[in-house]
Amino acid sequence: MYQRNVTVQKGLKNDIQIQFKNSDQKPVPVNNMTFVFNMFDATSNRTLLSKNLQIIDDGVTTSTRGLALLSITESDTLDLNTSFYNYSVTALDSDNSYIPAYTNTYYGISGSLEVRNDVRPVLTPTTVIDSWWVYKNTDPNALYYDFYSGSYPGNASFKSNEALHSAAIYMTNFTGKVVVQGTLANSPAGPGSADRTFSSIRDIQSTSGQEQFASLSELDYVNFTGVDYVNWSGNWTYVQIKWTPQSKTVNGVLSNFFPSDIPSNPTYGQGKPYYPLGSVDKVLYRS
Repeated sequence: MYQRNVTVQKGLKNDIQIQFKNSDQKPVPVNNMTFVFNMFDATSNRTLLSKNLQIIDDGVTTSTRGLALLSITESDTLDLNTSFYNYSVTALDSDNSYIPAYTNTYYGISGSLEVRNDVRPVLTPTTVIDSWWVYKNTDPNALYYDFYSGSYPGNASFKSNEALHSAAIYMTNFTGKVVVQGTLANSPAGPGSADRTFSSIRDIQSTSGQEQFASLSELDYVNFTGVDYVNWSGNWTYVQIKWTPQSKTVNGVLSNFFPSDIPSNPTYGQGKPYYPLGSVDKVLYRS
């Protein structure tokens, strides 16, 4: 061993050859010996990894004299932060005690190891969708409201041919329909557009903007509480989630949504809306 720093790639298998040399930098035979590699936090001295070395030196071949192999698996570094750590190598002595097997030119018995992440991509955070734009349907006989998430980037420029998207939908006693929509428009307009500002409830005067969105997946639920998952594919510039609860007659009014400021709301005076047949609480979206 010498005083070269060791670099390990996070989340990958790392095979590191270690050669034992004397003070004159000559390989020394290590066949039939046992060595342990220990990696620890330099601040707290907490052991993070302890592994036996595989001896390559067969005691005969000159080219492998003093050689051992350290194998660090993917799972060994998966939970480690990218940072610098210390390591030591100890040898099993004849009396079954362990002695230092590594010393640098300054007589230090620990080396420096860096965990890096130069190969695996870093995951981006999941998009949390938990606020909705409310639209009163234009059909006077419908008497219901639609809820839109707004447009969220589909990251089409980063997609491969599979172009996979996924969403986890959290619901409470929900009866109704959830629709996943996508568009190729660079600046989508219409209900749920991210480039416009709306009040809490808005009458839809035109459906022309909705023609820019295609329905990619439609899901129906009956009194569902919990989390459901949906996957879809496509190089969409923007996606949005639309959900529509079924209507129910409450206090003589047929509707699927009662704003907090109308007297027919069963929770009137409490400052919160009422959903007769449940609601979608949030969506976790990843593109």
